[in-house]
Amino acid sequence: MNKIERLLDSWEQTAEPKIKSFQGLTLAWSGGPDSTALFHLFCRVAKQKNIFRFSVNHINYRLRGAESDEDQRFVEEASKDSNVPIRVYRVSDDELLSLKQGSTQKLARELRYKFFLQNSPPNSLIVTGHHRDDLAENAVFRMIRGSSPGNLAGMTELSPPFWRPLLSCSKEEILAYLNQHKVTYRHDRSNDRIGYSRNFIRHEILPQFEKLFPGAKNRIAALAIEAQELELDCKLRLQSQISSYEDGKIPQQFFMELADPLAFLALRIMLEDSKKGMPPNNISRSIFADILARIRRSAPGDTGWALDVPGGLVFRYGSGSTWIEKDRQNQKMARALQHKRNIERINTRVILEPHASCEIPSTKNDVYINNDANTESLSKNLYIDNDVNIEKMVD
Repeated sequence: MNKIERLLDSWEQTAEPKIKSFQGLTLAWSGGPDSTALFHLFCRVAKQKNIFRFSVNHINYRLRGAESDEDQRFVEEASKDSNVPIRVYRVSDDELLSLKQGSTQKLARELRYKFFLQNSPPNSLIVTGHHRDDLAENAVFRMIRGSSPGNLAGMTELSPPFWRPLLSCSKEEILAYLNQHKVTYRHDRSNDRIGYSRNFIRHEILPQFEKLFPGAKNRIAALAIEAQELELDCKLRLQSQISSYEDGKIPQQFFMELADPLAFLALRIMLEDSKKGMPPNNISRSIFADILARIRRSAPGDTGWALDVPGGLVFRYGSGSTWIEKDRQNQKMARALQHKRNIERINTRVILEPHASCEIPSTKNDVYINNDANTESLSKNLYIDNDVNIEKMVD
């Protein structure tokens, strides 16, 4: 039996306990093989087991012209045939220009997650098609660019608001499942271009690893997960120590006794606590190294120092201790920027249309929600919230 078939058989025992506390699922469906396999699986679950109901989000970047529009039509028609509610976002002309002129993958990722997070029910899960090969790719990419061991994987199966149910499955297993069930899917040719760093890793580096060392991708992914679990254990232990210090002031001796990787982790924990649990993804390892060096070389009689870090925070040192304060001026600027974003979101039009009309929106920033279901079922599955705070972007 295919591994994905086994996954389906076990979902009632494994998946339901994980997701039952969340209010619905939204599948991020591009039309490609990975998310198409999930769509097929979810339709089977909804029909056979009735564990959960779900809706679909699709974004049309317009980067491949007619092919992008065909992706949209494919997703819309399949959703209609299965009576699954769907939201479709077609990027504006200005956004398309930015995608072509800037860092395409980075900007596309930001647009994608902004749309997903804005147009998913509160306390719901956004489901993505990431798989085990993506873990290996992420680990190689992050190792080359520089990352802590615990961040090599870059993702876990369940990290609300995201759920990645195929993370334990390989690309080969996903394709075998689609072939077994004769499920058609779309192919994005831009994923074949090795000019993108991740595509180069996927199509050139990892295949060479597999050729030299069969099973290399699985072992790389397993190592990344193990490092992630080890860091989580260390993090829990460090959090217990850090929380024991009064007023969040950590003595210099605490950092003197830690190995560098653990000291970096302790600094990250301090930042997360200051940002109410949000990881400091925009702070580089070199900044942490600078902060740690300053702490360790500070003499008992020093008057103290302060170092601004991204996110409107300040690391301070004085009287033998380190702590974090909020930069009031930066906070004002951040609030002004957030207010501007909220205004932009309010100006985004949301259109409710029946599936019979699948015309592509002509005005910029139109979001189409296509659904044949009646109003009662629609109210259970769809919710539009233009005030969601979009701060955390993921890889």
